[in-house]
Amino acid sequence: MVQSSARKILALAIIQAFFATSGFSLLRPSIAAKLRYELDAPAHLVTGFGSLLLLGRTLGSLVGGIYIVNVVKCFESIIQPLSALIISLIIYYYSFSQFPIMILVLAFFQGFAAGLMWPLLQSIVAVSAGSRRTAYLTLYTSLGGLGLVNGYILYTMLGEDITFKIIVASIFYTVASAVAFVGLVSGYRSSCIPPEQRRVGITFRGAIPVTLFSLMYGFLAGIGAEYSYLVIWEVVGIEKKLLGVIYAIADLAAAGIGLLIAKLAKRYSEELLMLIGLTIMFLASLIGFVNELLAVIGIGTYVAIVSALLGVARSYSVKLGGDQNVSGALALSNAASGVGVSVMGVMSGFIYVELQNLGPKGPLLLYPIMSLLLIVIVLVCERKLQGV
Repeated sequence: MVQSSARKILALAIIQAFFATSGFSLLRPSIAAKLRYELDAPAHLVTGFGSLLLLGRTLGSLVGGIYIVNVVKCFESIIQPLSALIISLIIYYYSFSQFPIMILVLAFFQGFAAGLMWPLLQSIVAVSAGSRRTAYLTLYTSLGGLGLVNGYILYTMLGEDITFKIIVASIFYTVASAVAFVGLVSGYRSSCIPPEQRRVGITFRGAIPVTLFSLMYGFLAGIGAEYSYLVIWEVVGIEKKLLGVIYAIADLAAAGIGLLIAKLAKRYSEELLMLIGLTIMFLASLIGFVNELLAVIGIGTYVAIVSALLGVARSYSVKLGGDQNVSGALALSNAASGVGVSVMGVMSGFIYVELQNLGPKGPLLLYPIMSLLLIVIVLVCERKLQGV
């Protein structure tokens, strides 16, 4: 009965994540195009949208974790469907707004609502799965992440009407809100925090490794966006129109790798899965120095495994923070990784220029360096867990 309930919860969580990520991946290029080409916004306002989104999500993740642990004691909070609905309404406003500054202000609140929604959904899956936490979180992130591919495809298929694309993104979040409400009343009822796990937040000792690991994972993921776009266009020399195809293939590969990881999670620890994945990323990054084709394959492999390992990374954060602090660990993990992605987004442009000075393929160096750094972090955290 428990396993059947957990599967139902997993299915609802995957459906909710699919529609939400579909809306997200459709929105980001659409809102960038609207700001830049319809509203004639300067470049720093266009890139500022993503930064404010991540800042809001970071704060929302922390607030959500504190709220759940200290107030409601359960994850089936009305915050789940309400957050998705608020995001839907904010996105709908984007579709007709003519004020770039207002769009950026609302981007922060969109991120804040997302920060409330995602850690709670992950907590629902983690607590409901019990001992199969890593497998369930990996399935959730991999299959739910297929929505990213859906969004990329729709962005190409829906033509040139940016307003319509943004409205469709809004509708996706409305559906995600409806699915969250169904989960609230019928599926997530077994996801209350057990009495013995109702600690107030996460301990300082547990917070340090969670923050360090998640921050570094955010750095790792942060070079998969704009930095990689520049590398693919300028270092490798691939046409801009092929970028969506490359990333769609990478996300499909991430889903397949995630299914494999979910099976392996029954036998192997989070640490070992992380180390295997990071080692493959490190080796894939190195082959990019051979020729252009292998560079694209290497970058695609890097992006795919970053996505595929996300569920393992979240489960590992819970392990680092202590299994008694599921909500606090996941909230802190989301916040720290969000900071990492945001900071890397700012730093990577400067790093790109500096690495160019080393030679035409200099920017490719950042991929193996970041992979190797996180391998070291995981090894250090493992020693900490073992009390060495």
